[in-house]
Amino acid sequence: MRKRYDKEFKAKVALEALKGEKTLQELAITYSVHPNMIALWKRQLSEHASALFEKEGKDKATEDAARQKDELYKQIGQLQVENDNLKKNTNNLRDRSEMVEADHPELSIAQQCTILGISRSSYYYKPKEVPEDPDLAILEAILEVLKERPFYGYRRIARELACLDVTEKQIRRIMKKAGLRAIYPGLQLSKSSKGSRKYPYLLRGMNICYRIKYGRLT
Repeated sequence: MRKRYDKEFKAKVALEALKGEKTLQELAITYSVHPNMIALWKRQLSEHASALFEKEGKDKATEDAARQKDELYKQIGQLQVENDNLKKNTNNLRDRSEMVEADHPELSIAQQCTILGISRSSYYYKPKEVPEDPDLAILEAILEVLKERPFYGYRRIARELACLDVTEKQIRRIMKKAGLRAIYPGLQLSKSSKGSRKYPYLLRGMNICYRIKYGRLT
């Protein structure tokens, strides 16, 4: 049966042969291997030695590439987290659309909208200008009058603001809408005066039965 040798044994014998300290015959006697086999291992080691260094360089390059890939993945993950936090902090759609730079040198408007999580129509949308309510100026004038004379009603206020060309109906409508009323003392009919006498209720606690008798009227 042919004897098989493992790779560690082959490498050990081939290195001894390359050193040249012993002849092939001496190595054959020491390791019980045929001299031709030792010469074959020596030749294989000499031929493939450069390949081992090349493989080492390739492994190092592969490790560097893998390290750079992991670093890029970390940066992408960090950018994704920062992007998510940016979206959370700018929940207002109008604020995010204002962050788009039309003249960005690298990113187009569509790409920036995708990163910010908005549509392109949101970027191009221009809100309509709402005209100012004319009642606001009248309301401010009413408040100025009520600061000095809080007991004025809509009739007196209308006379005070005659320069604004307003009517009593307008003043009453605006005051009702804003919940404004004149401050004045009201009636206190349920409160007795200090000098009036209080009479006790004499029927308190008594059981009173009412009997109604019907009779013919003649």
